[in-house]
Amino acid sequence: MSASWTATRFDGRSAAGEAVVLHVDDAALVIVSGISCDRVPLADVGVPESFDAAPRMLALPGGHTLEVPDPLRTLPATLSAAGKPPAWPAVALALMLTVGGGAWVYVEGLPIAARAIATALPPAFDRRLGENLLELLDANVLEASTLDADRRARISQRFREAAAVAAPGVDVRLEFRGGQVNAFALPGGIVVLFDELVELSNDDDRVIGVLGHELGHIVHRHSTRQLVQALGLAAIAGVVWGDFSSIVTNVPLVLGVMRYGRGFEEEADAFAIALLRANGLSPRPLYDFFVGLLGTDTRRGREDIPTFLSTHPDVGSRIERLRREVEAYEHAAGR
Repeated sequence: MSASWTATRFDGRSAAGEAVVLHVDDAALVIVSGISCDRVPLADVGVPESFDAAPRMLALPGGHTLEVPDPLRTLPATLSAAGKPPAWPAVALALMLTVGGGAWVYVEGLPIAARAIATALPPAFDRRLGENLLELLDANVLEASTLDADRRARISQRFREAAAVAAPGVDVRLEFRGGQVNAFALPGGIVVLFDELVELSNDDDRVIGVLGHELGHIVHRHSTRQLVQALGLAAIAGVVWGDFSSIVTNVPLVLGVMRYGRGFEEEADAFAIALLRANGLSPRPLYDFFVGLLGTDTRRGREDIPTFLSTHPDVGSRIERLRREVEAYEHAAGR
């Protein structure tokens, strides 16, 4: 006589179970109860992989299940010998597909969705989002500018004029804040420029080159796409409609979103170069700015890189690209 196992059968509709005895006979699972004897082809029996200490669960047609205590794990061997191995390969495959699909969504799907969503959003959404984000940052981390008012006015005027040439129809607004060698763009045309960056540059053309880079992020809507991707639509809605309760604790995340990937940075660099050229300027001021921050040794460790450059990837190759642009410009100009 073949081996047998005691089990509990559930009908899938109630919590009550029925005591039964199982054995395997001729490619079928035989289920014997006090009033019946049922044969279920093994092909129709679901045999998921189970944990060592847990009862084995078998799935039957019609939503019925069997719970089989099997501490010695004799049932899997019997089922496998009868041509019904556990379904772990399928489970493993499903897990691999799930993990792989999740990874694709995170790496590729979210950026694609963020790009589509940001493109569909009207400019008024960007403006409202940028205004409220600036308010949020001002209330929590940013400091008032102490830069000379005349220099602020001069830089603002030059930036508006340069932007009108390179990006006609794009509304821009320059905001000065104190501290840090840094600058970043917010949705809706807001560029935040820090005093220390202006003072370190010691040249308005260099500042315009940096602002052209940030304007490139605005033109390509990088900040909106990053925020949609990182914070999610619910958090974005909270910022837009003024409900900061779920956002204030994420100020570091908001600032972290300003750290763009290589593709975004290359687009912004290209736009900055185009802005300088469109305004009759060489890319050299922007090149000199980056070299001045980093020094002549582009192999320095990232821990030594100033704040502004630390938010931008692959610094050395970007400086090399700017150097080539300077050479091409000066060669074309006969210098």
